[in-house]
Amino acid sequence: CEVLSVDDNMLNHMVVENALAPRGYVVTTVMSGEEALELLKRRKYLPDCMLVDYMMAEMNGLQLTKLIRQYFPSNSLPVIIVSGKGLETDIDAGLHSGANDYLVKPYDVSDLKGKIKQQLRLKQHFLIEVQKQLCERPGIIHFPFSRNRSRGAHALSSLDDGLVICCDICHLLQLAHSMPSEDFAR
Repeated sequence: CEVLSVDDNMLNHMVVENALAPRGYVVTTVMSGEEALELLKRRKYLPDCMLVDYMMAEMNGLQLTKLIRQYFPSNSLPVIIVSGKGLETDIDAGLHSGANDYLVKPYDVSDLKGKIKQQLRLKQHFLIEVQKQLCERPGIIHFPFSRNRSRGAHALSSLDDGLVICCDICHLLQLAHSMPSEDFAR
């Protein structure tokens, strides 16, 4: 599980890394909202969760979260605002910016870990529901690709035009690269 920590204070990054790395999390750190946006644009994958400091110099955490929400919905990229500002109005502003949750500093490591786990559970639940809904629609076929090439090849060759397949794309690509090109000529 990767957590992207966005904070302009290196000490706060060290606290996050010391809290999460021993528990198996990969922590990636950036020092500004601009760096975070650049990283998200450059990568081919998203972090599992983001921790965003409320008060940063050039772009604060609320501004960053609003920009993130223009491209990534809250169920695909959870954002937790982390801040020393703990007034109800601050928390409301953080949540209204598009953050999934809000954590007031100083915090207990168990609170940090609990909020991250909760967001990851919600994200996983959402993805499972989307897959169920897609695969229950008429005209959509779902089957897992396995190492059994003949089963996958037979399933692909028996499909009519115009159907949508829900599958694990990584295994589909492995299967496609291992099969003769004439199997995909239709």
